[in-house]
Amino acid sequence: MNGLNYGNYGTDDMLISISLKPKKKPRIQGAVIPWIDEGGKLKIILVRSSHSGKWGLPKGGVEDHLSKKQSAELEALEEAGLKGVLGKKLDSYKYIKGKTGREQIVHVYPMRVTEILNKYLESEWRERKTFDVKKAINLVNKKQAALIKRLFSQYKAGIL
Repeated sequence: MNGLNYGNYGTDDMLISISLKPKKKPRIQGAVIPWIDEGGKLKIILVRSSHSGKWGLPKGGVEDHLSKKQSAELEALEEAGLKGVLGKKLDSYKYIKGKTGREQIVHVYPMRVTEILNKYLESEWRERKTFDVKKAINLVNKKQAALIKRLFSQYKAGIL
């Protein structure tokens, strides 16, 4: 068969095309919410997306030879020049990548930043900036904002 399905719908004969491509498996990503305590105030470090220019969390695909957590840590280093201590997974969320239409599943870890590098892999084309919590929440997408709010609650409760 040529990938076409013929059907009779109503009074008109119609030709409809059916895609025989298998659906791609979701891409697994690791991300961090990098935070610092600045004089008793929680600050969040964000990066600009290399595609859209919007602010967001450092994140990227999980490398075959690394765990989700290790991949998240590597993305923080490559995209934002950040080193630190990662906590237990905060949560995960899904989204559809606009460019590819492929589902992404993002596993998010809090990261207490211990070192900020001046030069890092993506420093030439990716901006990094520190924000107070309220500003960070207003800059990122809704799913990331919800996770930053949860992190802030843990911070206030002394859990971090």
